[in-house]
Amino acid sequence: MKKIKWQYPITITHFTGDPLPQDENNPLSFERFILGRIMVEPKFGQSMKNILIAVKIKAQVEKSASNSSDLILEDSDYEALKEATENPQCGYNPATAHSVLPFMRAIVDEAETL
Repeated sequence: MKKIKWQYPITITHFTGDPLPQDENNPLSFERFILGRIMVEPKFGQSMKNILIAVKIKAQVEKSASNSSDLILEDSDYEALKEATENPQCGYNPATAHSVLPFMRAIVDEAETL
């Protein structure tokens, strides 16, 4: 099992430092970031096993988001989320990717083994 510390929303900015408009995705919540990784990462739609992993991650994210508690994932689910975060097939928007580094680090570098 892995524990990921729940993160507060992040304001997305342009790489040049220019502000971006405030909308439903800005500030970006940790929940929205993780669900966004799942929705755009092709791996999560390539097999029934991976679809089930996506469903399990989504359920745990929603549970954690409801009370801002740490995200607890089974090791295999964590590894899938880590891979989708660290080495996504679909990539990130280079103009704004720097803004989500705290979310990426929380998942990839700071998760604790339970």
